Amino acid sequence: NDGNGGTATATVDVSVQSGVIPVDIIVNPSRINLNRGGKITVVLVGTPSLDGSEIDPTSIQFVGATPTQWKLKDIDRDGDKDLVLKFKMNDVRDELFARYAAAGGNSRTRSVEVNLTGRTVHDQAIEGFETVDVFHPRGNDDDDDRRRRRR
Repeated sequence: NDGNGGTATATVDVSVQSGVIPVDIIVNPSRINLNRGGKITVVLVGTPSLDGSEIDPTSIQFVGATPTQWKLKDIDRDGDKDLVLKFKMNDVRDELFARYAAAGGNSRTRSVEVNLTGRTVHDQAIEGFETVDVFHPRGNDDDDDRRRRRR
């Protein structure tokens, strides 16, 4: 109703994005010792279309753990803000060990896929994957492990 006995119409454009936005992550260290403490740093690499400031850090999960610290910093010096997240090793150890065990093999060092999930401040899902080497000092030794130690 337009208030004068007629009707009015309006056009509304709605943009809906569905699915998960893929993001690039960098895990440091890229070789994780299951017997060590400390923290693991994960960088969510910002891009021109998704700046690190557009990510809700409280929504982030890295192999099931939430970050203990975060900050924005242009790590790769490309002009886009990256989101730098810190995770306690104690919070990720059990999941990393499970992935290490699932990878099988006889090596003390096994490559496993890790993932980071979260949401943007606009409530869009994000997810990134990376492969890291997980080292278990009490695992079986093989020739690959001996070569890695000599490097």
